[in-house]
Amino acid sequence: GPRLQSRFDSPHGLCIGASGDVIVADSGNHCIRSISASFVTTVAGVGHRAGFLDGKINVALFHFPTDVAQFGDRIYVADSANHRVRMIRGGDVFTVVGNGVGGMMNGALNNSRRCFPSSICVGIEGEIYIADTANNAIRVAREMEAASDDSMSMEVEPSSSQAEGELAVRFPPLSEIQHLNSESDVTWTHQP
Repeated sequence: GPRLQSRFDSPHGLCIGASGDVIVADSGNHCIRSISASFVTTVAGVGHRAGFLDGKINVALFHFPTDVAQFGDRIYVADSANHRVRMIRGGDVFTVVGNGVGGMMNGALNNSRRCFPSSICVGIEGEIYIADTANNAIRVAREMEAASDDSMSMEVEPSSSQAEGELAVRFPPLSEIQHLNSESDVTWTHQP
């Protein structure tokens, strides 16, 4: 509806879309919205209805999405309570990372596990960086060629110390960090 009359419920992450509109993860309404100069529209999701469903944008369900990132014609969504990263493209919503089960497990991205991914960004080559919040990790996924059914395929980026898996930058929980005045206070490691 009209921009000044629209209501959000616990909006979290946002980005500037390809058309210059502001794309918003409307977390409490469980949907993705767009703010133009005069209107607010729902990009994907069914307002006030939490759940999980891939498909057309007007029936797809999200559960507490917390961040969005635009890359070309794609909008990536950190679908936090579903433990997934989703993609909106061409009128459809696809799962690109995570199997919906919270945890820390590497592997093929549709079978890998995340635990409350809360923030995402996309690198210049299309790689997706994921703040895997409950695992205290930053993880990265790379896109492969689109499959023949027009869905997206993703693959993990192996580190030099493992044959398969993905790069994970692990941070200690905040409760374990005493001070941050030297490089030794935070350790960057590869998580198998």
